[in-house]
Parts: sequence; C-alpha cells; structure tokens
Amino acid sequence: MPLGQNANLTFTPKYMISLREGSELGDSFLGLNLGAGIGIMDNLNARPEVGLMFVPGEQGSFFNFGLGASWVFGKAEN
Repeated sequence: MPLGQNANLTFTPKYMISLREGSELGDSFLGLNLGAGIGIMDNLNARPEVGLMFVPGEQGSFFNFGLGASWVFGKAEN
C-alpha cells in the first residue's frame, strides 16, 4: 500500500511449518507481520517490520522485530 512517493506499508501473513523429525502440522507457527518500506536514497530502502507469532489453538504468543534493506538495481521501465 503506497503511503507517498518514498514510503509503503506491507501486511504479511505467514505459516511456518516445522521440518523437525516427528513434528506435526499443528506444531507450526502462524505469523502476522506489518512492515514499511522507507526510501533513503533513489535505490536504497530501509524495511522495518514488527510481527506477532503464535501456535494456533495454544496459549501464548511473542512479538518479533526485524530490520532489512533493499537495493534497486538498474532503472525501472515506464
């Protein structure tokens, strides 16, 4: 979702499946993240993100935070 010329907002649901031997599908995490893309320079964006993760049907959850960067190579064609 664009917020202006140099910023956007992103909602990301995710389902993280455990690959550990003996794990069941019910052992997997559900995550709901909200992130932003903030233009620092023409080709560089900072990407902070916060999220909530939990196992469906079980008590307890935890928050996570991440910070990334993206670099645009070349020029976009119009």
